[in-house]
Amino acid sequence: MAKICIVEDDEMDLVRRYSEVLKSNHQVAVVLDRISERDAGAVRYALKEAELWPLPNASFHYGLDNLPTDATLYFSDGLCGSCLDVAKRVGKERVYVNTSDCSLEALAKEQGLRILDRPIKDIISELD
Repeated sequence: MAKICIVEDDEMDLVRRYSEVLKSNHQVAVVLDRISERDAGAVRYALKEAELWPLPNASFHYGLDNLPTDATLYFSDGLCGSCLDVAKRVGKERVYVNTSDCSLEALAKEQGLRILDRPIKDIISELD
């Protein structure tokens, strides 16, 4: 079982983009940037609505200061450029950036980061 870390700043994107990861048997760490523990109820509600709650293999962390550094693989939202900081902390070879911001995507590619350009289920199946 691998450890996968998802770094996201929107609970609906967490559900929409990463359901495959959350349903997997892998250990999952979810880092919610710009969402406080006080707002965790909205995250749980979104996960319950998507029939993804409870998540027995998941842990939740709030803010990039609480980013676990021991994951095998990271999926990071663009986070207004903070995805570059995530890559610096954990190593760019372990990070997939998931952004719709074309200029940020170009900058991430320029810095050697991988852009999520194929289905997530294909990526996590390679960890099995």
